[in-house]
Amino acid sequence: MTEQKRINKDRTFKFRCTEAELLLWKAKAKALGIPVAKLLADALNGINTKSKVEHKVQQKQVAEVAKIGNNLNQVARWVNTYKQGATVIGVLVVLKQIEQHIHTLLIAKHSDNTVVSGRTRGGENVE
Repeated sequence: MTEQKRINKDRTFKFRCTEAELLLWKAKAKALGIPVAKLLADALNGINTKSKVEHKVQQKQVAEVAKIGNNLNQVARWVNTYKQGATVIGVLVVLKQIEQHIHTLLIAKHSDNTVVSGRTRGGENVE
């Protein structure tokens, strides 16, 4: 793994904003658990910063999808092992249950308005 060289940030920059805008920047930074300077730098660099809570939700969703993938592999292994005993209806019932589980996850994701990653730039993970 290559080491990232730490960049010395020795320059300051002031900008004018309204009191309401300043409060919004501070509130957003506090909600994300990062300094305002980091939030501004991320915004300047096009990095979409997300909260740690959103990141944990995404990790749980990935784990759920992995479990579903494992279930599909088990069904496929069972069907390949017991080809004579596998009934089409039995396999379809299990696949329908998996489909419903995926549908439930998608509905939960959209209703919670959860976001997929910790920090992204154009869909690619920056962390």
